[in-house]
Amino acid sequence: MNRIFFSITLFCISFGLLYPFSLSAITIGVASTTIRVSICGDGIVNQGEDCDPPGSGNYSTSIAGRECNSLCEWAPYCGDSVVQTSFGEECDDGNNTSKDFCSAECLAEEIVLNTGGGGGGGGAGIFPGGSFAPPSNSDVTITGKAYPNSTVTILKDGEVIGEVATDSNADFLFTTSGITPGTATFGFWAEDSKGLRSISYTTTFEVIQSAVTTVSGVYLPPTIRVEPRSLDRGDTLTIDGTSVPDAVITAQISGDDEYLETVTAETDGSWELLFDTSPIPNDSYTARASFRRSDTNGLTIESGFGQALSFFVGVDAVPDTGPSDLNLDGRINIVDFSIMLFHWGTDGAGSSPSADINGDGRVNLTDFSIMIFNWTG
Repeated sequence: MNRIFFSITLFCISFGLLYPFSLSAITIGVASTTIRVSICGDGIVNQGEDCDPPGSGNYSTSIAGRECNSLCEWAPYCGDSVVQTSFGEECDDGNNTSKDFCSAECLAEEIVLNTGGGGGGGGAGIFPGGSFAPPSNSDVTITGKAYPNSTVTILKDGEVIGEVATDSNADFLFTTSGITPGTATFGFWAEDSKGLRSISYTTTFEVIQSAVTTVSGVYLPPTIRVEPRSLDRGDTLTIDGTSVPDAVITAQISGDDEYLETVTAETDGSWELLFDTSPIPNDSYTARASFRRSDTNGLTIESGFGQALSFFVGVDAVPDTGPSDLNLDGRINIVDFSIMLFHWGTDGAGSSPSADINGDGRVNLTDFSIMIFNWTG
């Protein structure tokens, strides 16, 4: 079948008449457009044609043997990146090369990869044929803020994968390679110059194959300490810790009612708040803190609230909850259990106190049993 396109020139003539009868003016305008001419079968590959002259249009088992059909288009062939199942293709990776998981005849191949190291003990991975290869690993870059001149510990799926130092402005940058694509949970914790540990901050995201996944805005909440843990009403409670330099620290004191107090951190990140307990009734309370600061571009950055510590007004002593109280709030409950789950199977580093309750170097069922025994709810 031939396809023919014509070149057409259009002429437009308009007549202007003065009513009723006299011919006053004639305006003649010419507009033209050119349409391409393509004839399938003339032996010339014109624009809009894949090939010419047309052939049998049969399926080909290779790129080299592909056929031209009656529309001057390539007929299906092995290597056209389209899986032609009606012609027995099991895959099509756009070439006629074997040993790349799809054979030269577009049949699936099983490739055995030696994944073992020297000295034995290695295994082998068998990947089914098709127009794909094993996922390649990816890079992950993480940026955020912790505490000035401190060390941030990085965890992936509960396992420590590295440490990175912060600068005097509390900024840190961590890059790791060889991360398997897919969903991953990264954790972060740091210890300030006072020896106070942060909470374990976690985030879950998708690692993209063969790409650099960048996670920014990881802001660790301020570390916190309260002294004394038990005091009489009217006494002054000291709440202090470390955060981002020059940030506004918000301390939240919670009991039956909630109280918010603010203070500005020093240039070294240290902060201290003196809280007058006169207005609050005798009871048990928790204190925790967050930070807020405007960056050099005028944008406001802020963290969530960090670790909650308990204190008691008008109560003689702080309850001794023992090492199972992982967040030191005077109770052993679901919060402590969540911390333990995050560190499950590790040495428990990053929680305060350590999630390794029995001190055997591993967070496991034994530690969980001890926590349940001391559960307060």
